[in-house]
Order: sequence, then structure tokens, then C-alpha cells
Amino acid sequence: MGGAKVIAIGQGGGPTPVINSQVAGVLYEAKHSNVRKILGLRNGLEGLLYDCPENIVDITDLNPFSIKTVPGAVLGTTRIKLDKDKDDDKIEIIKKRMHENSIDALIYFGGNDSSYVLQSLGDGFIFVHGAKTIDNDLPCCHHTPGFGSAALFNAKAIRNLALDLFSFKKMVRDMSGKIVYGETSAVIYQVMGRDTGWLAMASAFAKVDEGGTINSSFPPHIVWPAELEFDEERYLNSAENFLMKEGKVFIVVSEGVSKTIDGKKVSLAELCGEVKRDEHGHTDYGRTDKSAAEYLSGLLKKINIRCIQKIKSTQILPQHLQRCYEISLQDSAEAFLVGRESLRAVMDGNHQVSIVLKESNTYSAKPARVPLSEIAGKVRYVPSEYYNGNNITGPTQSFIDEFIPAIGSLEQLPSYFELK
Repeated sequence: MGGAKVIAIGQGGGPTPVINSQVAGVLYEAKHSNVRKILGLRNGLEGLLYDCPENIVDITDLNPFSIKTVPGAVLGTTRIKLDKDKDDDKIEIIKKRMHENSIDALIYFGGNDSSYVLQSLGDGFIFVHGAKTIDNDLPCCHHTPGFGSAALFNAKAIRNLALDLFSFKKMVRDMSGKIVYGETSAVIYQVMGRDTGWLAMASAFAKVDEGGTINSSFPPHIVWPAELEFDEERYLNSAENFLMKEGKVFIVVSEGVSKTIDGKKVSLAELCGEVKRDEHGHTDYGRTDKSAAEYLSGLLKKINIRCIQKIKSTQILPQHLQRCYEISLQDSAEAFLVGRESLRAVMDGNHQVSIVLKESNTYSAKPARVPLSEIAGKVRYVPSEYYNGNNITGPTQSFIDEFIPAIGSLEQLPSYFELK
């Protein structure tokens, strides 16, 4: 692609805290490249699919640093899905609009579905995918832009919530003089992750001490990732053990945790009642009033019957706060680099590639180009060795060591005095 160029940028899927840092990276790199015009697509591919001039905005002169740390998706986003075998008409409309607007290339920031959509668009233009998702479930990468910020939010929230909600623990003595708990506390904190438990695992960053080592007494005490099928007896035994020993238990659960009933996987949210679903048939955990947290909270009543007189149970569902409230400077910087590399890939004439973060010898995530076919429609699950197979007390130290740099540093986590 020689000469002047017109490049369009779109954002797809759920926003991340740093998806605008990626757009900022493109704009910054464009100012140092032979690019004539940068167009922003409102609401992703909907900006091309629907014939409305306001859907395509010239953002060539937009200051990259005015949007770099803005939450949400500044261009607007979409959940639209395209299938090359079913949506020929829509694909042709999108390509027609690109021709009409003299667009040479499209840079699209998104996750699994967005990468598949780009693959469905086929040939005729340069299509570059910039990986993003707080779920961290894309293959071929060390971690994804957005994951570090969401992980940092959850770890900080868990540390603070534990100190707040466990302030009500009441200790009394029984007839024999033994200390027992007159009231115990259980906190169930639900994290995003329909199919994978990367964020659930990362919630255990709250468990590390100032040296980066897991402290088993720190919350969360139970971590149940989406990859691990739910086992009621194991859950109750573990929760009861913490409640009996310490008078408290902090539980983290992926929103999509399920169990098998009559040969079919059923999410814990569905076991609470009818759930809401999105236009693609997926359970809409962000908007349904049924949840895995509700199901786990209800089960704790069985512990009441068995041995503990009173359990004060609290459900915490931060939902969309995980992807907008906290921005890790490390995450933002890495996302910015992914944006810059996306533009470079376009200028090099790369087609159907995805820009992901790879790790160098010592921790330093660097953007790399991989074929889109290795990303599109695929899911990366948390390897079982990161949680010792069926262990539910949290990830291994190797997981902590490998991924805690994604939040920036240990110093990003709050450290508090606690009376012993």
C-alpha cells in the first residue's frame, strides 16, 4: 500500500478500561506515518452497515492523549456478529461502504467474536485485528489489553471489602471456655467470565503478601473458575472449614460456573430461575437478576443446619465496574503499543492479522502479529496446572508469578495494618 491512505478504526464487543488507549495508539502512530485520513466508525461495523453519514467520523486530527485514559468506547461499540456463510448481503454492504468512503484498511479492536467477524469479511481490503478483552481468553498471547486493569480492580476491591465486611465477626466463649463465633460472615464475589476463569484466578492477586507470595489466610479463600465443574459437597465442606476455623469465608466465582444435570451443562445462574439472554442466545449475566453468587449464597443455608448457628451472607456483583472503574498504567501503556503496532501492520500491507501481546525473556509484554485464523472464534481456557487440577482455594504460585506483572506491580495493591 503505497501513497496516501485512508484507514478506518472500529471497536467491537464489551469495552475494556483501555480500549481507547488502543485507538490513541493508532492516532499517535498515524501522525508519524504516511496516512492521509483516519476515520472512526460509530458502533463498530454498524457504522458501515447502516447508511448514515454521521456513522463515519473524521478523527485524523483528534489528540490521542485526550482519549487515552477515557473509559468506555469513545467510538461506540457493537455486539454485531457476521457469518461468512450466512451474511453475504451484510458483508457486501460493508465492503460497498468502504469503497464509497475510499477506505483502504480497517483496524478493529475486539475479542473472540470481533476477530471472527473480521475473518468473515474476507479479501479486497486490509483487515487488522487488535486483541482486547478483560476475560483474557484469546489464544496466541500472554495476556490481553484490558485484563490487567480488570484484575487490579478486583484485587483491590476484594482486599477492601474483606476488611469492611469482616469487621462484624463476633467471638464468644462456649460453656467449656472455647472461643466460638456467634456470627460468621460469608462474602460471595462474582467476576466476569462466561466461559473462562482468568479473572477469577486473578482475583487471588489479593492473596499475595508484599513479597509476592500467596498467603493462604488472605481472602479470597475459595476461587471457583468457569473451567471447573461445580461440586456442591466440595464447596460446602470448604466453606464450612473456613467458617469453623476463622468465622469468615470469602468466595470468588466466575459468572459462568456450571454443573452437569442429566448430561447437560447448566449454569448456576440458571439453577436460580429463568435468566435473560442476549440476541445471540448467551446468558446475559450483566443484566439478569439470577446469578452464580445467588446460588452459592443459598447453599450456605445447609451449613447452618449442619453446624453453624448463623451465617451473615453478602453477595457482591461488581459487573461492569470491572471494565471501566480502574485503569492500570501498565495496561494502558501496553494497549497503546498494540494500537501503534496495528497501524504499522496496515502500513506493511499485512492482511488478516491480529496484534497480540507476547512476553519477552524478562517481563515486558511486546506487541506481535499472528495470523487472524489462529485467533478467530477460538477460546483460551485457564490451564489446569494453574489451579492444581481440582483445587478451589485459588491459583498456584506459578500463576501469580506469571500474571501479576500485568497489573503493573505489587505496589499497585493496597497494604493495610491489621490488628492480630
